[in-house]
Amino acid sequence: MILLPQTELALEQSRAIVNKPDTDPAIIAYLTRYINVLMCAEIESVVTAMVRERIERGIENDVAVVNYLQSMNRSAVRNAKYREIANTLGLFGADYKARFQTDVNARVGEEGIERLGFAVGKRDATTHDATAQPDITFAELEAAYKAAEEVVEAVKDVLSQ
Repeated sequence: MILLPQTELALEQSRAIVNKPDTDPAIIAYLTRYINVLMCAEIESVVTAMVRERIERGIENDVAVVNYLQSMNRSAVRNAKYREIANTLGLFGADYKARFQTDVNARVGEEGIERLGFAVGKRDATTHDATAQPDITFAELEAAYKAAEEVVEAVKDVLSQ
């Protein structure tokens, strides 16, 4: 199941352009930076939606409490960093955070966490500094995307229990 469909589509559509030998490197850098920003935003949106769904499931009979929590929790995850996601899950209880960390370590290990963290750092540089150099490659972005899919799948699994 694809949990980050916009990012998957952008990567799929860009591969043909990126793999052409005559494609201007500046175009590849631009596409890569754009897709990286998209991926991080989509992670934040998807994880926030999963958190909201879990909250609603836990208190489905109390509409006032659901409305209150949703208004207080416009974006449960404000950054796609692994640590931020883990801390958000920890708000449900230490066992949620521990299960998430164990699951992510089993799925992608430290290397996957670092790949995602690298991509998020490059996204932050891109969005906060217009002069930042486009120093994330398309291959690094694809590797980060694979890790991101696994991290989001782990969130889904933990919140489903």
